[in-house]
Amino acid sequence: MSKIDYKKKLKHLYNAPSHKPSIIEVPKMNYLMIDGNGLPEEQNFINAASTIFPLAYVIKFIEKGRHPENDYVVMPMEVQWKLDRKESGSKRYYWTMMVMQPDIINKDLLEEAITELNKKNKQLPYLSALRFDSNEEGLCAQIFHKGPFGEKMEETFDILKLELKNLGYEYEKDSHDIYFSDPRRVNPEKLKTLIRVKIWK
Repeated sequence: MSKIDYKKKLKHLYNAPSHKPSIIEVPKMNYLMIDGNGLPEEQNFINAASTIFPLAYVIKFIEKGRHPENDYVVMPMEVQWKLDRKESGSKRYYWTMMVMQPDIINKDLLEEAITELNKKNKQLPYLSALRFDSNEEGLCAQIFHKGPFGEKMEETFDILKLELKNLGYEYEKDSHDIYFSDPRRVNPEKLKTLIRVKIWK
């Protein structure tokens, strides 16, 4: 029996061209979430990732054990970034790390997964900070970026911003990034990221 891949099932939300943005309506969806601050290479971010994915997999296997027909591919990491722009010029990044959960998953399954991990004495650093919550972004624009983070990703973001300006849209300065590749295992030139921003006219 093949697994359900929600990236393909929700292709309009998890894919976009790289040369121009796609305009989408992002509905209310459920996520595992952890709030934090700092950069991806800092321990806060690493600890959050080391917590959210083990929980996501335990939830998946609990559901698969009861309903094999519901087996699914665990969704990629998503991060909503907020940059605190100080007048002094100093910057601090705040983020919400997320993993989308199918409609068949609920808070009760999360509690079961936490109980199961506790029985196995699995020490997850950010367990107390993790929550099950919904998020509805509404009207958004997104663009696909292939390659390293940093300056190259900023170039893709600039394409997104310029096209939105030409279309008459205002947009949030902070982005929601969806990471399809693990930078620890993938060559920087092959990293795949979706950059999403809220928009309005």
